Amino acid sequence: MDQRTLFDLSEYTAPEPESEQSLFEYYFGPEDAAKIEQALGGLNIRVPVNPNAAEYKKIEERLGAELTAKLARTFGRESIYIGMGRFRKINEKKAEIRARYRELLQAGKLKRPAIQQCAREFKISDRHVRRIIS
Repeated sequence: MDQRTLFDLSEYTAPEPESEQSLFEYYFGPEDAAKIEQALGGLNIRVPVNPNAAEYKKIEERLGAELTAKLARTFGRESIYIGMGRFRKINEKKAEIRARYRELLQAGKLKRPAIQQCAREFKISDRHVRRIIS
C-alpha cells in the first residue's frame, strides 16, 4: 500500500551535495556561496525569517536583500554554521598542483622529478604531492 504524505517531501529527499561542494554552493550556486562565506564566514547563526527582525536587518546589510531572502527561505529558523570557504581554497590549490604536474609530464619530465619540482614550487612535501595527484 502506498502511503500518502501531507507535505511535499522532495526537499528532504533531494540528493546530498557532493563532498567537494559546500552546502551553500549546492543551494545558492558558487557566486552567492562565496558572498555568504565572505560576509558571514565563521559564524554560527539562527537564520531569521521575519524581515523586520534586527538580526535579519544585520544579515541584509552584509548580503543584500535578495540573497538574505533566499537564505531565509532555505534555512529559516534553523541554526547553521557558515564556513569560511576554506575547502574551496584547498581544492583550488590542489587543482593547481595537479595541473602543474600534468604540464610537467607533458613537457617530458619523468614522474619522480615532476613530483619533486611541484613539491618545491608549492612548498609542500613529495608525499603530499603524491597524495594530491593520485
